[in-house]
Amino acid sequence: MSERKSDSVETWQLLVLAEILGFGIQLWALVNAARKPAWAWDQANKSKLMWLIILGVGLFFPVLGLIVAVWYLLATGPEVKRMQRLGPPIGFPGRGSA
Repeated sequence: MSERKSDSVETWQLLVLAEILGFGIQLWALVNAARKPAWAWDQANKSKLMWLIILGVGLFFPVLGLIVAVWYLLATGPEVKRMQRLGPPIGFPGRGSA
């Protein structure tokens, strides 16, 4: 009988760990999106505000939020990062004009 009690505690601990890990991934995606400059989002034809809202709301819906966060981290984030590496558009303050 004590084995069952031990197993249920371990299952509970795994669920809590999974929830904390999922929340951490969601928070990471939100902070990552917020730190990217607006011009990089524009260059990637993505809406920074939309992604920040979706990722922020996703914090309150664990499963859906985790799916959106993973989507951002694997698809949208790298695309915005690629545009960021290319640099701001010509004519943007801090970059020479043509």
